[in-house]
Amino acid sequence: MGCGNDFACSVAAIHPGMSYARVRAEARRVLPGVRYRRGLLWRYSLVWRKPGPQ
Repeated sequence: MGCGNDFACSVAAIHPGMSYARVRAEARRVLPGVRYRRGLLWRYSLVWRKPGPQ
């Protein structure tokens, strides 16, 4: 079962619609103060907290 050592057959992926840099720039524009982290296998997460009343 499996593909042996062939990495390409172990990860399902499609060509992204936006580059990593563009996603990060858009996230900063839309969500000031966003925290952006890279994950495994081309994944990333965004963490944003809504500012409280001032």
